[in-house]
Amino acid sequence: MIDNHTSNPLGQTQPVEISTSNPTCESTTKCYFAHVPRWFLPGLAFVFLTLLTLTCSPNYRWSESLEQHPFGSDFLQEWVGARMILDGQAAELFDGRTFQACQHNSKTLGFEWDTDRYYPAVYPPMHYALFAPLAALPYRIATMLWIAVLWAAVFVSAYLIALLCEHERGIGQRETASQGLWQRYLWIAIVLFPSVHISVLFGQKSALWLLIACVTCYLLQRNRQATAGLIFGLLSLKPTLFFLLPLLMVRHGRWRFVAGTGISVACVWGLALVSLPWSMWTSYFATLQNATSYGAASGYRVDWACNLFAIANALPVDWITWGKTALCVPLFLYVLLCVFQTEIEGICPELILIAFLGTFLISPHAYHYDLSILILPVLWISVRQPQRGVIYFALLSIAIAVSSQVMETLRVPVIAIVLLGLLSELRLRDALARTVPSSDLPRTKGSLFGPAAGPSCG
Repeated sequence: MIDNHTSNPLGQTQPVEISTSNPTCESTTKCYFAHVPRWFLPGLAFVFLTLLTLTCSPNYRWSESLEQHPFGSDFLQEWVGARMILDGQAAELFDGRTFQACQHNSKTLGFEWDTDRYYPAVYPPMHYALFAPLAALPYRIATMLWIAVLWAAVFVSAYLIALLCEHERGIGQRETASQGLWQRYLWIAIVLFPSVHISVLFGQKSALWLLIACVTCYLLQRNRQATAGLIFGLLSLKPTLFFLLPLLMVRHGRWRFVAGTGISVACVWGLALVSLPWSMWTSYFATLQNATSYGAASGYRVDWACNLFAIANALPVDWITWGKTALCVPLFLYVLLCVFQTEIEGICPELILIAFLGTFLISPHAYHYDLSILILPVLWISVRQPQRGVIYFALLSIAIAVSSQVMETLRVPVIAIVLLGLLSELRLRDALARTVPSSDLPRTKGSLFGPAAGPSCG
């Protein structure tokens, strides 16, 4: 050991020991863990979650005789629809009786369940065609593989959100200890967000829609707008989530994104039009005529709904028709004004949050598990305004968790009301930012929603 001397900030001289040993690692154990990838632990956790879902969730407990719910939950309709296409029954997919009968074919599925229940065919024809690879497998194996795909999508989404947040802090800026810890364990917040794990437990595709949104925002943040549009066009497979963001991009003059989206949509739908039977399309378009009456179906869950129709459907039966006109129409116009009158510079989480809040509210059909996409802008916002991000996360999580109980006791569609409140808050912040000089805005550190300045992004 060699003794040397240095000065501390108070000017006092202190001896310092300089080791002649290897400065890279103090021990073999520390050297070993230093080379472990930062996403090894999250990846291991998502493998564990996949196994946990398949072994512990009631929706994935195999039995040859089930009661109200089938093995695989909502995934059943995708597999059955794709299997009908492979078996040459594509023209009958949107026939309610035939589709219901195929969902209760115990020889094909390997189990029986309540014959009075079934899942209606509500997605575009190419949506079911994309599940053909899984439909070529036995249903039980296909379901297990599907759950692994969903958790993998959540894992990749968490990685992309972390990259978005890292870029938001600024390239070259030194990462503080708290920021590094937050980014390392960001995936926990994604898993704990109710919409995410509910969608996986139901076998829903929301994790894939979240992944598409994350890739889109990752590319937009790096100014690759045309490529981002090409990726976002894939979301047209879920038309009820797709329609508003491209219109908002037109409003803000993001023409390369719009062009990329148009090319993607034309390719996806064009390929489907020429490859699938036309009779299948005519049946699908016929079902679209009754899209707004879906809320009257016996299987419709108004306590899960998060659109404006949920407000009307929560009224007494005799008032529902009146509510859809007297309440939903003014609120529909209000939502459009909030979305299209908001002045936001550049691509930022506020723009994405406003677009999808408006989408869910005016969509003809949106359930609580569809809100998985909102975890992207909420965590993105928390980089610059942690308190605000935490409040958004808490409000959405609580609303989703208590929606069924509140609807049952008070007949209040709490999710739709919270979404309206968040959209109004964003609109108010933007209005204040444009009407009040920036020097007059309060900037009290630690205030409830952070700085009062409105959203402005580069």
